Amino acid sequence: MQNNKDCTNNSSISITTSNSSDDLKVCGSNLAGQLISDNTTYILIIVFQVSFTGVLAVGGIITNTINIVVFFKTGLSDSVNISLFGLAVGDLCSLIFSFWESVCFNPLFHNIGAPVVFTEIEYITGCWPHVCFVRVTSYITAFVTFERCLCIALPLKVKSIVTAGRTKGIIIVIFLIVMITSIPEYYVSRLVYKFYPEKNRTLLGIYFIEDRARFEKVTLILNNVVLQCLAFIAVLVCTVILIVQLNRKAKWRKHAAKVEKSTLGKDKKVIKMISFVSVVFIVSNLPSCLVFVSMTSFPQLHPTGVNRNMFYVVWSVVYVMESINSMVNIFIYINMSSKYSAIFYKMFSCRQVVVSNTARSEHEISYIVSY
Repeated sequence: MQNNKDCTNNSSISITTSNSSDDLKVCGSNLAGQLISDNTTYILIIVFQVSFTGVLAVGGIITNTINIVVFFKTGLSDSVNISLFGLAVGDLCSLIFSFWESVCFNPLFHNIGAPVVFTEIEYITGCWPHVCFVRVTSYITAFVTFERCLCIALPLKVKSIVTAGRTKGIIIVIFLIVMITSIPEYYVSRLVYKFYPEKNRTLLGIYFIEDRARFEKVTLILNNVVLQCLAFIAVLVCTVILIVQLNRKAKWRKHAAKVEKSTLGKDKKVIKMISFVSVVFIVSNLPSCLVFVSMTSFPQLHPTGVNRNMFYVVWSVVYVMESINSMVNIFIYINMSSKYSAIFYKMFSCRQVVVSNTARSEHEISYIVSY
C-alpha cells in the first residue's frame, strides 16, 4: 500500500490502484524473484477473489440465513441445534465480510470518487473480521465433533454432561475468545486519512504503527498458527475417533441378536454424513493451515516479502475454499436430517415431509442431524 511501504501484514490479499481506472497492480510489483508474474497475479485475484468468492459469498449468505431460520424454528433447547445455530451464524458473518472483500478488490469500485482506498480499508473492515468468524466456525465444528465423540463413548451420560445451557455458554465463549485475540491486530493497524500524491487527494486508508513487526511476531504465531491449526487438528482427531467408534458399534450390532435393520441403516447414514462433513472441512481448511505454517518458516511468503505475488494468489484460492465450506452445510442437513428437511420444505412449500414419531425418537433425530 502506497504510503506504508508495504501492503499488509496478514492474509489480506491486498492490491492497490494507480490513477488509471484500468490499471490495477499488485503492490511492489517490481520486486525481483517473483514466482508468479504481476499480470498473472492480477488476473488470478480478479478470477478467484472478486468473481468466485463474490458469487459463493452471496450464495452462502442465502443458505446460512435459511439455516438460522430452520434451526430457530426447530428449537434451541437441544445442544446439537444450538451448536449448529451458532455455526450458521459464524458462517453467515464470515461470508458477509468475504463479499465485502470481493467488492473492495473489484476494479469497478476503485475510481467511483469515494473518499476511501478500498484495497486498504478492506484489511480492517473485511479481512480480519472474516478471519475471526472463520476461526469461530472452526472451533464450533471442533466442539460439535467432540460432543458426538461423547455420544459414542458415554451415551448414557452425555446429556447430563453437555446440556443446552452449557452449550450456549461454550458457543458464546468461543465467539468472545476469538474476538479478544484479534484486538492486537486492530492496535497495530488503523484507519486514518492520508494524502495520496498520485491522486492529489486525502483519502481514508490504513496505517501501521512503527512497532508492527514486533507485534506481528506474536500475533502471527498465536492467531494464524496456534488458533487456526489447533481447531483443525481437533476436528481431524475427533472425526477419526468418531468414525472408528461408529464402525465398531455397527459391526457389533450386525452380529448381535434381534438388531433392527433401521438401526443399522441409521448408523450407516451417520457415518456417511460425518465422513462427508469432515472431508469438506478438512479439504477446505487444510490450505489455510499450510499457508500460515509456511509463513512462519518462509518469511518471504508474505505481503511484504519477495514472494508476495504467490501469497496473494494462494490466499485468493483459500478464500474460495473457505466460502465453499461455509456454503455447503445446508445440502448436508437437507439430505441427512429428516427434521431439518421437514421444516425446510414446509417453509418453501416444496413438498411435505412427515417425520414419524414412532419411527424415530427425539434422541435419534438429534443424532442424525448432528454435525
